[in-house]
Amino acid sequence: MRTDDPLLSFQYPPLNKARREIRLFKIYASPQQGDSSILECSMKIASLDDDVDYFALSYVWGDPSPTHELIINPEGSEHRQLLRIGANLNDALRNFRNAEEIRKTYLWVDAICINQPDNEEKSWQVASMKSVYEQAAFVFAWLGPSIDVDKKVFDTLDTLERRIQERGPDLTVDVFNEFVEVLARDDGSSGKAIQKIIERPWFQRIWIQQEFLAAREVEFVYGDYFYGWEVLFVASTTIKSVQRVAWAKTTGQALTLDDLENELFGLRTASLGTDMFRMRCDFQNNKDVYSLWDLLVTAKAGGIQSKDARDTIFALLGLSRDSSTLGISVNYDLTTQDCFIQAAKALLRQGHMRLLWLSSQPKTVEGLPSWVPDWSCEWDFSYCILAYCKRDIRWDLPGSDDGNFKAGSSYESSLSFKTVGSREILVVRGSIYDRVLIASAVLGNWRDYDPFEYLLLAVELIETMAKSCAPPINLDTQMIICTLLHGVESRYDGHSALTPLEDIDMFTPLTPDSLTRLTDYVINNRGAPSADLKMLSSFLSMSMANLENRRVFITYCGSLGIGSARTRSEDIVAVFHGTEIPFILREDSPLCDVYNLIGEGYVQGIMYGEFTKGEHEVRELQIC
Repeated sequence: MRTDDPLLSFQYPPLNKARREIRLFKIYASPQQGDSSILECSMKIASLDDDVDYFALSYVWGDPSPTHELIINPEGSEHRQLLRIGANLNDALRNFRNAEEIRKTYLWVDAICINQPDNEEKSWQVASMKSVYEQAAFVFAWLGPSIDVDKKVFDTLDTLERRIQERGPDLTVDVFNEFVEVLARDDGSSGKAIQKIIERPWFQRIWIQQEFLAAREVEFVYGDYFYGWEVLFVASTTIKSVQRVAWAKTTGQALTLDDLENELFGLRTASLGTDMFRMRCDFQNNKDVYSLWDLLVTAKAGGIQSKDARDTIFALLGLSRDSSTLGISVNYDLTTQDCFIQAAKALLRQGHMRLLWLSSQPKTVEGLPSWVPDWSCEWDFSYCILAYCKRDIRWDLPGSDDGNFKAGSSYESSLSFKTVGSREILVVRGSIYDRVLIASAVLGNWRDYDPFEYLLLAVELIETMAKSCAPPINLDTQMIICTLLHGVESRYDGHSALTPLEDIDMFTPLTPDSLTRLTDYVINNRGAPSADLKMLSSFLSMSMANLENRRVFITYCGSLGIGSARTRSEDIVAVFHGTEIPFILREDSPLCDVYNLIGEGYVQGIMYGEFTKGEHEVRELQIC
């Protein structure tokens, strides 16, 4: 067949599911260096049950529009066929066809080896992807062309790689210290370039969790540069540590809000890489470490995203230790709505009541019940009290010690599900505490104020709101401050000044006893901030973040609370059995005795189980 003959579109040969078959291809060498000719490969079918040697590619799809051509020569066929692929995959394959070791070995790439339009095949192939990456001799993580960073960084990374190879597989603290010295001799460009590398889209893609964590061996490919995963692990971890040390060595004055935000963003960005590297170590030592809930929370807290919203669940399912007991399977015939509902039911049945904490996050998937989180959205932590209950968002991973609120956690959770018409109803046991009498305007714009000044303004706002009630409600100032500072406590003893680093590292759960010192100090110095109070600036900044995009409210019995921006008068405050915090509900007009879940809340006086110790009616609350 002549090369200029018209090519037919590639027809995928069928795979045998029982034999766990996959397709593999081998890229042909470029006719000459820098050649721009169409990519060409051979393809064969192999079984994961056989001893087959292949590499796998981990990459970002990017724009999935098939703008580039790949010629495929299927095994046993005399006819070449044409498959169109995306730009980023085309760049990766062009790069690899000049690498002899890769070119001589078969490759597995999802966009080429899975018949994407065939949902049935795609579902069982995706369910097998953990095995695909586990059994690959090598996984190459394609970060993209190396066109946007200072080339000096590669000399720095080469030096680091040599140090790691000299010291063997065990990474000691000496390696990190030596790399700090390397960075210290630099003009700062290498550190910035490394930061740029770990900000590449690859690190924010949901599928990397499975591809990177399950792989036996991983190499990062950045243009023509290849590095073992340990190199970027040491680099990203060191950069994060250097940022923290630089923060700790700032002047004795408290950080400004802008400083605080910039430092937190830098640390969070660096954490995108370090969290993933830490998890890889866990998986290599014990492959059954994390539940699906653990993986979902960690992925979303790191800002990891997916083009297909269903992949937020499907990409992590194969990694989870509880995948066989959840009752969830990869099924691309499901709508996103049904996929998220199925996952929420499974997680709640396993006792993950904290899933309800996420209900106040904005939703874009149509038709989701109010109790089902939208995993496709990027989280906005200003909507979520839980983000401030712990400095480290991994508040539910193995080994975490909660120690926070206990509004209803003294009771065992009890829930069930039912369908009314087309609506999925969650039935949960709990009690109604009170109704909202009055709610403030949505709070925000706290960055324009000194934190101490903002706290006092918020106190005055609440006092004015309480006096406007009929009859007026008298609120104790200490109770107001306790409410405004809910969820975090700095280990501040009223005497010693805090360093900015301690402000961030020393957050512990707020308890009534431990808060007294702080609130008394604030009250006694009201109107006359001292030098010590200025040292509280960083702590108060974090506390004021609790109020952004939220409303303060007063209930009919005079309790003070904080709820989401959607909270309004006549909403119901309820405590569910098995949950640490109360929830705001709203009666659903079409259905009788059915409620919408508006969001989680903080209500002073019931956060530590006080309400559950009294007499109250226990009932089955229906949430739609």
